[in-house]
Amino acid sequence: EPAISDVPFLTRVPELVQRWADQSLVVFTCQYSAHRAPQFANWYHDKAPAHQRVAILSGGFRGWESCKLPFTVPDGPGVSAKVSDDTAMKLGYQFIQQAAQGQTVPAAVVAPPV
Repeated sequence: EPAISDVPFLTRVPELVQRWADQSLVVFTCQYSAHRAPQFANWYHDKAPAHQRVAILSGGFRGWESCKLPFTVPDGPGVSAKVSDDTAMKLGYQFIQQAAQGQTVPAAVVAPPV
């Protein structure tokens, strides 16, 4: 279940912790699991039940894909691996800059049209 919405993730943590309380493992990921997924996992873990394991998918979506595991390619104009990667890098850098400045991280970002 995606945790992305129009509400900032940090605001949603209590609701998600409650919703997923019966799960033994909650895994976070993003394009590369380099910035956003680890931070979101940490925020979630801080409030998660003690019995629950919280993990990050090593390598993110791209790591999954490189292991030849199944995935679905999204349809739509301008959708490509390069556009997705470029958007992920841009969002990762924005995330780092905003976190360094103490700003609230955006909840969801729509990729710009190509």
